[in-house]
Amino acid sequence: SALGAEVQSSGVRLNMIPKDGSNNFKGSVFLSRTPGSWQSDNFTDELAATGLRAPNRVDKIFDYNFGLGGPIIQNKWWFYSTYRHWGVDQSVTDSFYNADPTHKKYIQDYARPVIDDNVIKSGALRFTFALGKGQKLSAYLDPIVKFRGHECGAFNSEEACGIRSPKRYFTAQSKYTATIGSKLLLEAGWSENDETYSTNEAQSSVLPSDVGRSDRAT
Repeated sequence: SALGAEVQSSGVRLNMIPKDGSNNFKGSVFLSRTPGSWQSDNFTDELAATGLRAPNRVDKIFDYNFGLGGPIIQNKWWFYSTYRHWGVDQSVTDSFYNADPTHKKYIQDYARPVIDDNVIKSGALRFTFALGKGQKLSAYLDPIVKFRGHECGAFNSEEACGIRSPKRYFTAQSKYTATIGSKLLLEAGWSENDETYSTNEAQSSVLPSDVGRSDRAT
């Protein structure tokens, strides 16, 4: 992939310089939202004639970001913090809620398509310390919460869609940098990334006594 020898595998490579904060308080705001009504529709009569009831569509896309940084101790200790709340919700192709409240049989409720609902929350905090001439210590923590309410493919009833729940999501890092001389730079660091979550948890409407069924005829 035209990458250098220091990279052990192919793929995307990022070189990021994180914000440290400064001696002045500064903030930022970014807001973005796209409603489903802004999406065009290419669902034709010919597609409907094949038996397709509802192709997948965007329900909404949203992304909200807030950032704030500044000094804790002037010229010694700075912070930068940010919060992000974002997700993409879209309907699942020909997947509907069950109109039968007893769930003994599957009656498609065409007025209620299944929405693959997602939300991700991330709150990051970074501290930077000036330890002395040419010496810097930084520490960073980014806890993340990712929830997915209906994770399933096409042609599933709502109660057959699994839930993805976060258990432990975070990225942590600390780094020490020292400029010892004009020819020597010392760097030492520690990083950890943890992504622990469950998949296929049952919907709240599913009881332990319920029996799963798959229709292969259609």
